Amino acid sequence: MTVPETLQALVRTFRAHGTSPAIEAFHKHTVEAWSFANLSEAVSDLASGLLDAGLRPGERVALYSANRPEWIVACVALIEAGAVPVPVDSQMAHNDLAHVLQDCNARWIMTIRPLAERLAAYGLDQGRTVILLDAEEHEARSWRRIRGDPTRPIPSVQAEDHALLFYTSGVSGKPKGVPLSHRNLLSNLQALLDIRVYSPDERLLLPLPLHHVYPFMVGLLAPFALGLPVILPHSLTGPQMLRALRDGRATAIVGVPRLYAGLYDAIEQRVRRKGRAAAVVFRVVLSFSTALARYLNIRIGRRLFAPLRAQLAPQLRTLVYGGSAIAPDLAWYLAGLGWQIAGGFGLTETSPILTFIAPGSRHIDAAGKPLPGVRLRIADPDPKSGQGEIQAQ
Repeated sequence: MTVPETLQALVRTFRAHGTSPAIEAFHKHTVEAWSFANLSEAVSDLASGLLDAGLRPGERVALYSANRPEWIVACVALIEAGAVPVPVDSQMAHNDLAHVLQDCNARWIMTIRPLAERLAAYGLDQGRTVILLDAEEHEARSWRRIRGDPTRPIPSVQAEDHALLFYTSGVSGKPKGVPLSHRNLLSNLQALLDIRVYSPDERLLLPLPLHHVYPFMVGLLAPFALGLPVILPHSLTGPQMLRALRDGRATAIVGVPRLYAGLYDAIEQRVRRKGRAAAVVFRVVLSFSTALARYLNIRIGRRLFAPLRAQLAPQLRTLVYGGSAIAPDLAWYLAGLGWQIAGGFGLTETSPILTFIAPGSRHIDAAGKPLPGVRLRIADPDPKSGQGEIQAQ
């Protein structure tokens, strides 16, 4: 697949996926389903409505909420309207939140009721239009009330225009805004599609917050570009994650190494509850399976541990990590259990992925290979250690 030149053009291709599932959001007792047709219709209504309400092309709009279907609708609608979404951490401290809203000059904030109350308590809603993503249509500030003429002309954007603005805390100081252009993001997306990051039957579980560019790229843009569903868990607790994995029939998950460490610990605890003998057998068999995978690229864990994986997540086959490096031993143990490991290395400023370990790779304890279109080098390496500054193009 060849991606278009702008995200605005990309989101207009979503409608072609028709009634295929786009979002499956797990709530406490129910599951909310959105097809690509439903998503595209809501996006078109909201985008035209926002423009009719005075939103200007290129204007920055804060998205201040945890993951939810309405967050995705709002973000895509802003892109469609030619605006610049600014994803904001829903748990950001007050001082940082005030800084971000002022720094990006957000006249509009799309949020949920509890966070709107927080904005009001700090006076951060003054002079700004607050739109509620969790309100019903009859409520005054509900996003569902914002509808315009879907046939009205939409301002076009250019590849070099800013597409999104992500804030990163870095190592110190106030959060720093990183504007990424349409070309920045789509070059990264094209590279991921070129290495076939997902299979045609993938169903992706996304527990990571979308205010980070890595899950936005790998957990939202890439599957949507391919017409694949994204599954949102109700919460990050073990039972709710397992429910989303099982009932959502997830085949892949985008997480951080800490999540996978917790998964492995849960497996070990489950085995230990069966007694000392079972635990010893498990460790011996896993060590054997891991060694075969690590040194000979012989993958027998998928069959050896099929019953155990079936108890956890029967369809799950790929664990995609990001955010930090995964411990090599953990990665190989998970591979020994029969899962594929994939992951990326990069920065928000590199939109975001520089190198990637593709599913099924033999080298899961490294940083991966540069993506197509990425060049890396070590500048002025130390003669003894070979270490130096990593430079990317």
